[in-house]
Amino acid sequence: RYIYYQNEDDDYKLYSYAIEDGQLNEHKIWAKEANHNTGRKLTIFENSIWYIDIAGFLTSYNTQEQTFTRFKPNNKIKLTSLLIENNNEIWLTADSNQLLIFNPQLQTFVNQEIADTGQYALGQTNTIVST
Repeated sequence: RYIYYQNEDDDYKLYSYAIEDGQLNEHKIWAKEANHNTGRKLTIFENSIWYIDIAGFLTSYNTQEQTFTRFKPNNKIKLTSLLIENNNEIWLTADSNQLLIFNPQLQTFVNQEIADTGQYALGQTNTIVST
């Protein structure tokens, strides 16, 4: 088991701390390729850190292989927030006022219809939580 953290005093480098043996390791590729907006949360799911990068892509960083995979929905939208549910779906909001579900196994996005957002700008969401 590991704990992952970024240190703002250290150019937001990513470190992993092994709980069993106390080993601390820097993920050097992170600083070069992550494109992580530090205002966006990081979420662990299936040995990967998931987040929305600066370009608005859903990004997965495999912590074991130290590789990145980026997913962009069709159209020219930018993703704004994410939530990983217990059923392994990733819920996302987009700057186009869309609510999307990403299936990591199929690597597909599905648009969820919203009856009426009223005055609420879904595209400006930066946090999603569920109950």
